[in-house]
Amino acid sequence: MKSKSLIKYVIGFLIVAGASYFFIREFYANYDSISKFDFKINWFYLLVSQFLLILVSIAGTYFWQWLLKIITSQQISFRESLAIVNTSQLTKYLPGKVWSYAFQMMLLSKKGIPKTVVLYANLFLTVTSLFASALLGLLYFICFSPDQNKLWLSLFFVFLIIYFGFIFLNQPCLKLLVKIVQKLFKKTINYTHIDVKWIIIFQLVYLLANAIFGITGYLLALGLGFTVSVQDIFAVAASLIIADMIGFIVLIAPGGLGVREGIMLALLGVLGDKSIALILPIGTRIEGMISDLLLGGVGFIFLKKYYSGKDNQVNNKKLV
Repeated sequence: MKSKSLIKYVIGFLIVAGASYFFIREFYANYDSISKFDFKINWFYLLVSQFLLILVSIAGTYFWQWLLKIITSQQISFRESLAIVNTSQLTKYLPGKVWSYAFQMMLLSKKGIPKTVVLYANLFLTVTSLFASALLGLLYFICFSPDQNKLWLSLFFVFLIIYFGFIFLNQPCLKLLVKIVQKLFKKTINYTHIDVKWIIIFQLVYLLANAIFGITGYLLALGLGFTVSVQDIFAVAASLIIADMIGFIVLIAPGGLGVREGIMLALLGVLGDKSIALILPIGTRIEGMISDLLLGGVGFIFLKKYYSGKDNQVNNKKLV
C-alpha cells in the first residue's frame, strides 16, 4: 500500500511539474510581450468577477445542503453547510482530493449521517458538475472550432446519448458508477435513489452555475485591461470551464495546480494573443484562491461555533 501511495505521489508530482514547466517556459519565451502589456485595471469588472465567483461557490454549498435533505432525513442548516463545505474545500490543495470528503464525513458523523451518504452525495454532485462542464465545452468547440471539425459534432451526439442516459436511466447508471468508485477507492457507498425531476433540476442549476463561472474569466480579462471580442467571450469562458474540469479529473494534481493553467494556455492560444493566454490563467488561479480563503475563513468561524461543543445542541435545531 505504501508503494502504491508513493507511486501516486510521484506521478502527481511529475504531472504538476510537467504542466508547470510547460507554462513557465511559455511565460519566459513571451516575457517581452507580457512586460510591455499595459495593465488598465478596471476595479468594477474585477470586483464583479470576484463577487460572482464567490456567489457560485455559495450556490454550490446550497446545492450540497439541498441534496442532503433529499437523500436523508437528517437536516443541516445553511450556516453549518457553509462551515462544513467551505472549510473542507481548503483541503483541495492537498494531493489526492479526498481529504475534503474525509473532513465532511468526520463532521457529519456527529450528526448521525453515515459516511456512505456523504460519499454518495459528493459523487452525485461531482458527476452532475462534470456533465454540465462537458456539455458547455463541447458546445463551444462545435460553434467556434476554427477548423469546423465534424469530430466535435460526433462526440457531441455520443455525449448526449450518455447524458440523457444518465438523467433518465439514472438508477442503473448511478449503481454502475457507485460500483466503479468503490473498486477504485476501496470505499463502500450505498446507492440512494434520486427522482428524475431532481436530477433534471440539479443539471439545470449546474449548467447555469458553470456558465456564470466561465463568465467570471471574461470579466477578469476585462478587469485586467484585455480587449475581448464577442467570439473571444466564449473562448475565455470555455477555456476556464474546460481547464477547471480537467484539473479536477486529474486527481493526483492538488487543486489542479499546473494542469489547469496549462490547459487554459493551450485553449487561449487560439486567440493569437500570448499575453492573455499566459496572464489570465494566473489571474483566475489567484481569484479562485481568494474566494476559497474568504469562504473558508467564514466557514471556519461557523465551524468553531457549531462544532466546538458550545451550544451545539441548540444550534443544531436552528435551520437557516
